[in-house]
Amino acid sequence: MKIAITADVHLTSYEKHPERFNALKNILDQMVDQNIDKLIIAGDLFDAACDNPGEFEKLVGQEKFKHMIIYIIPGNHDPALSSGSFALSNIRYLTEPEKIAFTEEVLFLFLPYKPKTSIGETLVAHQDSISGKNWVLVSHGDYLSSTTLRNDYEEGVYMPLSRRDIELYQPVKMFLGHIHLPYNMDKLYYPGSPCGLDITETGIRTFLIYDTFTNAVVRQPVNTDVIYFQERLTVLPVENEVDFIKNKLSARISGWRVEERHKKLLKVRISAHGYSANREVVGKTIIDYLQQENINLIEPPDLSKLKISTDLTRADIILAVQERLASLELPDGHDDPVLDDYILSAMNQVYGG
Repeated sequence: MKIAITADVHLTSYEKHPERFNALKNILDQMVDQNIDKLIIAGDLFDAACDNPGEFEKLVGQEKFKHMIIYIIPGNHDPALSSGSFALSNIRYLTEPEKIAFTEEVLFLFLPYKPKTSIGETLVAHQDSISGKNWVLVSHGDYLSSTTLRNDYEEGVYMPLSRRDIELYQPVKMFLGHIHLPYNMDKLYYPGSPCGLDITETGIRTFLIYDTFTNAVVRQPVNTDVIYFQERLTVLPVENEVDFIKNKLSARISGWRVEERHKKLLKVRISAHGYSANREVVGKTIIDYLQQENINLIEPPDLSKLKISTDLTRADIILAVQERLASLELPDGHDDPVLDDYILSAMNQVYGG
């Protein structure tokens, strides 16, 4: 059996944020195409300001979706909802921990978000019923690890899950809401928000499809009304700065892997760091190039961290450092610096910044 999984939809009203409803509808449409009839929403279906599920029910109550069963647990943004909030028979709103065996292969344990507790503390009460079984955790909270993974939408720690909890209770898979970034680590998956809520939630969004028979998890793109990107360009005072900037932008845009027809959906923020012989040229080149590519720049390029230099010799040194760094197998974990971080650090040494 295949089950679709998403989280952190943060619906408000269709008038205010139609793109969030449309992203959820795209997930449902893809489920129809793939003959999937079960959807799990791992918390924060609604934003804290929303207390009316009527528009959501209108969406999932459409004739082509009526056969689907939608399992929802509350997240930390769903305090206004209770077990009686939904009127449709194809919605299961689980406000208390519940175990569901969709198939013989695996048991699902749903743990709704509860304030002032941890997932580990909640699992204690279910230890006997999950011990020795193939079981899947569905919950809403933070994973406590050495990574910098966090929810930029709000501060604090919410219903955390620790590495020790995983080692102690041995789930075969874990699907958590709360972190809006799509994230995979061994058994742990955050679907991420199906539509970026703001400019900080960048890239093509996804939802998950879990196969209970093979235990495989596939990340499926969501077709959204808007795709956010924000980029930091590292600039050097080379002889031809215009071509240098254009080549940088071209490489970044290619890395987004956005189809040409979807470029009109992009909303982009650009900042420039490093050194330039002509800061005005840098800003104008960025604006002109993105206009040429039909990409929407949401605000003028941020040049506040771009310093002035006309020293081409030092630029040649940094280019040599960049070439050398690119040849190394640098670590690329969440805690590790990216290539441009190393280059900026080298610049500070070479230029005395």
